[in-house]
Amino acid sequence: MRSNQGGFTLVELIVVIVILGILAATAFPRFINLTSDARSASAAGMAGGLRSAVTLVQARYQATGNFTATKRTYVRAMVVRSARVAQVVCVPSEFTRSRVVELLKVPEDRVVVVPWAAPPVPQLPGHASPHPPVRADDGQPDPGLADHVPTRPYFLWPAITYPHKNHQVLLAAFAELVGSGADVELVLAGGLGPSEGDVISTVVNLGLTERVRRTGRVPVELLDRLYRSAAAVVVPSRYEGFGLPVVEAQVRGCPVVVASAGSLPEVADAADLVDPDDVAGWAAA
Repeated sequence: MRSNQGGFTLVELIVVIVILGILAATAFPRFINLTSDARSASAAGMAGGLRSAVTLVQARYQATGNFTATKRTYVRAMVVRSARVAQVVCVPSEFTRSRVVELLKVPEDRVVVVPWAAPPVPQLPGHASPHPPVRADDGQPDPGLADHVPTRPYFLWPAITYPHKNHQVLLAAFAELVGSGADVELVLAGGLGPSEGDVISTVVNLGLTERVRRTGRVPVELLDRLYRSAAAVVVPSRYEGFGLPVVEAQVRGCPVVVASAGSLPEVADAADLVDPDDVAGWAAA
């Protein structure tokens, strides 16, 4: 049973009340993601004598398109309280730092920027991998990963289909590029998110079913190969706390085209930036 205004279901409301009661009784936990916190605190040079630290990827916990009302309520309570009581709040970018200070009201001197680095790059093609790719259905070795890599030039956007990832503008720009006669493809890797249905509908409505590959989540070996072989990695997000796909592309020598939004200008060159809502700009880039 849902309220007339699209709010909580009765079950969700009960869950939220129980969660908030537990949190109030325990004065809220002081740590989020202890492994990351310890690593970030150490990187910030503050491990000695540090009693509490929190790592925040971004301060966009109120986004309505990404989470249910229950999760937003829970995260809001956890993030705000934890950030305010922690001695150090570690964030991956100056943009996220400014948002934490502004939205969560954390003093500036307690928010430390600890930029991320790309994960280790897998072995180059031609070198035997100790962990060969496997099929998701039966766990057996998958000899057909090459079938997922287009033979013609392609662009890659590895992202869950959340609204702020801006797949719609990218698809509109890609349709213009294909309409101009460009013989290219677009590979959309990443898990299924709230906008998955809209993304698939747009691909169909724009007549792009033969040019857009929606792979879903892929093994690390295939993602590495997609990065290495792409004409460019495109990152059209309207909001990012850091922008790891940009860095992952850069360490492999792959060109990038990146939205001029959120933290992305911190990890990309100015020449690679495009307004996230400029369809013509993305098509021209």
